[in-house]
Amino acid sequence: MRQIDEFSEAHLVDDQPPFAWIFRTREYIRVTFGVKLSALPAKGRVLLRRWNEPRQNIAVFDFVRSYDTDSHRIFEVTLGQLPRGSYIYNVCYTNERDIDRVSGFQRYFAVDDYVPRRIEDVGCQLLISPDGSAVYGSTPVPKHLRFEFDMSGRLIYSLIVDRFSRETSGYQVTHWEDILVPESPLGRHGGTLKGVMNRLDYLAELGVGVILLNPLYPNEDFLYHGYHPIHLFMVDPVIGSIDDVRELVEAAHARDIAVVLDVVCNHVGDVINWSSGETADFKYFCNINDLQVDARGHRLSRPFSSDVILPYPIEARHVGLFHGNRYSDPIRCRLFGILDDWRTELPEVQRLLIAHLKFWIGETNIDGLRYDAVRHVEPAFWDLCNSEIRRYANAIGKRSFSLIAEHAGTTDEEWSPWASVGFSHLLDFPSNSRLRKEIRASRGVDALVRYLTDSDLSGRREAADIQRIFFLDNHDQTRILYDLAGCYHDEQIAIRALHLALAALILGPSVPSLYYGTEQEFAGAIGLFYNAAVNSMVGHDHYVREDMFANPECSWLYGQINRARYDEFSIGHPTFRWTATLAKLRREYSDIFATIDREFVRCPQPELSSCMISSIDGARHLYVLANREQQLVKAVLSVPMPRGNLHRNTTVKLLADGCKGTIINGELLVKLEPFGICVVALE
Repeated sequence: MRQIDEFSEAHLVDDQPPFAWIFRTREYIRVTFGVKLSALPAKGRVLLRRWNEPRQNIAVFDFVRSYDTDSHRIFEVTLGQLPRGSYIYNVCYTNERDIDRVSGFQRYFAVDDYVPRRIEDVGCQLLISPDGSAVYGSTPVPKHLRFEFDMSGRLIYSLIVDRFSRETSGYQVTHWEDILVPESPLGRHGGTLKGVMNRLDYLAELGVGVILLNPLYPNEDFLYHGYHPIHLFMVDPVIGSIDDVRELVEAAHARDIAVVLDVVCNHVGDVINWSSGETADFKYFCNINDLQVDARGHRLSRPFSSDVILPYPIEARHVGLFHGNRYSDPIRCRLFGILDDWRTELPEVQRLLIAHLKFWIGETNIDGLRYDAVRHVEPAFWDLCNSEIRRYANAIGKRSFSLIAEHAGTTDEEWSPWASVGFSHLLDFPSNSRLRKEIRASRGVDALVRYLTDSDLSGRREAADIQRIFFLDNHDQTRILYDLAGCYHDEQIAIRALHLALAALILGPSVPSLYYGTEQEFAGAIGLFYNAAVNSMVGHDHYVREDMFANPECSWLYGQINRARYDEFSIGHPTFRWTATLAKLRREYSDIFATIDREFVRCPQPELSSCMISSIDGARHLYVLANREQQLVKAVLSVPMPRGNLHRNTTVKLLADGCKGTIINGELLVKLEPFGICVVALE
């Protein structure tokens, strides 16, 4: 029995809540709880409502049986069979003085016939890969229409579902008052999968070719970001359902947009209480902690506490599958000192994790996986995992399936042990780290221009032919515009520098990934604050996970979180239009961007840098010219042609930001504004 105030829970009833929290529509649900005899309980009840309905929509269930122990009166309340949905309940009692008392804690459960509780619940069949090899995997649910795509010609757009877009019809925060805390940077803000789907036209207008979604698992405490999973086979019900994922993928494919899903194979949420040595038990069996509040006293979003939830699938409910707290090495440690680390060297864990990846692919028709925390899992696991996932994807017709590694090491040497274990793409933290350091050292855009015109990546090949994905910033980093503003101390110049940064990103030698809000000139920063509760400085990322939608109530120690320069999802301002133009150009010339090679072209004027990018067959070329300085530059340049000078039959297109240019007699007459970019397309 677990004691909370005068209430207690009979938590060892293993097929009933709160021990179990996934049920079928055909199953009878029963809640058992106790009240101290000293509280004089007379009648017990359960107050039940659907998660996303107002408080007044409460169903009251009276007890059907009660009995006394030495210290408690135990009530059994039958809820019966319930329709599909997510539910919250409170237990309560009426005492002998006819006074009602409602528990201060709530419990959550879901009724869904399709959410697996065990691995065996996942449909599995024998499939044959094109190479003739057999592979077992999740039975594909959607009609898997072939969607082949080349990542190299596309712009990736990385977003956090909770912070991106609320549903545009009928949304009311009050319906979610126990779950959503939009005024707190740590709380839920209400973005959903349907909200993302409603903004697909916005993303198509921006030129997005790939959407990268954050993990969709339910989390401990139902945190908004998805990186602390407690159920590997379920969509967080606050943001939607597996059906919503399928609909989003189908709608994205109809717009020629691929969808990649972030997944977590290194750890689960903070669900185990480790004492000294390896002695441990799930927090579900431990004492309840008080609800947490943030630094401003806002209640965090906690429909239930992590110490009263057990992970799914049921096969994961064994502490022996996790490394303990005695490990400090990067592979076996608890990430951030709190997240319980899978023993991925065990065959049982390997089978479980690979089965869950096949489930997401087969159920939703996604086009790739972005693996979180790759460097915290030994390369041998990834070798096995990627080989199996590649065979499964090929067997269901997904031959261009992407396997993206998030290895946050800042040098190529750190990444090297993972370079030959089957990843198709690497998030390029080394290049990002070098670039950001130079900007913060007040060297301005020089590193961006070098990346664009004479990149360190040019001519380099990975041992396993891995494509790199470059990014300016992400959900764990200060936004690029903040650093540029700190470098130049002039808003307009900083925006001009952002435009050059976007050109370097999207026209650079690697696959470009844009973090949501950059096109709307978001400029948040990470930092440190003094946390009196732990008497130390603590890092925060609140100001880099802004809402794309209006949320003026959300503020923190340093003021309002959202500091938008434009109306939400504005498409008319120069930064959005410039981003869209660049993305369209990359898509149009995808054959050129299929190679990372580019030829540096020396300019007679030191303020300018340029390069020539050519398709593999040599038929098409892009000449890129960048102004590195804060001053206007005028120039007359001979545009180099790999096959001679410009001639009458050469097709010439000018693409310019902060630039005016014409071509006369084979020469480019150009006027470049500060940090202006000019692109000449030669065919």
